[in-house]
Amino acid sequence: MKSIIIRGPLGIGKSTVAKAVAARIESLYISVDQILMKNKLDRTSDGEGIPLANFLKANEVILEEARQAHASGQPVVIDGNFYHQEQLEQLFHALGDEAVVITLRASVETCLVRDAAREKPYGEDPTRVVHMFVSRFDYGTIIDTENQTIDETIQTVINVIRKSRDQTTGDLTTQ
Repeated sequence: MKSIIIRGPLGIGKSTVAKAVAARIESLYISVDQILMKNKLDRTSDGEGIPLANFLKANEVILEEARQAHASGQPVVIDGNFYHQEQLEQLFHALGDEAVVITLRASVETCLVRDAAREKPYGEDPTRVVHMFVSRFDYGTIIDTENQTIDETIQTVINVIRKSRDQTTGDLTTQ
């Protein structure tokens, strides 16, 4: 396994989980949100949200970073909302056979509580909108985090990675 994509709605805890998993398996952590911001792809003039074209451009940057990491033998953990199925499918297929997608799921109410508890909350409206978009489709392995602590979710993700690795000839080392 060379690539793990962790997706889910705002407030689900995916960045916390992805960073912890990346540290545990000694991989490169890539944030879709950071790629969007760094490349000025996170802004639109029409107020309708970030268009699919911007996410596909972000995929190009993500793939280049992933290829560089893979060339040096390092796996990657990619964290993002992925509310455009086309973006997720393009990235997943481009990463190849040794990629896995994990979708974290919880109710919008739980995501609102979790968002409110963070240092810089996004707020109710963005949390509800992103939850709606992300929840339109399922992809990969679904993990219900509704009644899990963050540590339990991290362990569940590690278990999914181990199971996926055992089914392929992957090279991840989990501790």
